[in-house]
Amino acid sequence: CQSACAAVFVLVPVIGVDMRTLLWLSVLVAAASSRTVRVRPVSAPLDQDTRQAEYYAEQPEDDDGPILVSRQDTYGRAISGQPRINPRFKPDTPKQPPVQTIRNYNKLNDDGSFTFGYEAADGSFKEETRGTDCVVRGKYGYIDPDGNKREFTYVSGNPCDPNAVQEE
Repeated sequence: CQSACAAVFVLVPVIGVDMRTLLWLSVLVAAASSRTVRVRPVSAPLDQDTRQAEYYAEQPEDDDGPILVSRQDTYGRAISGQPRINPRFKPDTPKQPPVQTIRNYNKLNDDGSFTFGYEAADGSFKEETRGTDCVVRGKYGYIDPDGNKREFTYVSGNPCDPNAVQEE
């Protein structure tokens, strides 16, 4: 089992298996080194498995190559590297070109606060002021599909003392 187990542990990072699958592979490799192997599907619970065990004759060991095992996990998802049953395709819809920014600004105000913002060709905008009191105040907006202008304002942060000595 040493060479077969080593091959499995070397392949684990390559094929990206989880701990449950790694444990299952370890049991499978250990069972492969014995004379008789009992096979039971992973998805069937132990108390509901009423079928007869299947036994196989011992195969000659080949210590030269790795042992590769593939199965479907219990959640119905394919293990990494296996194709999906129904692959998802993105529709071939043409992408809209990005909206042009018609104005972009930032300035340091006389009171020490900082204001920045932008306006876009589609009517969207944002403006935000970071005050000397550590509070951020701003607004943003856009034109909705019905042609109405939507505008929202916000305030964020906790007020601070701008004259406090900063500790390092």
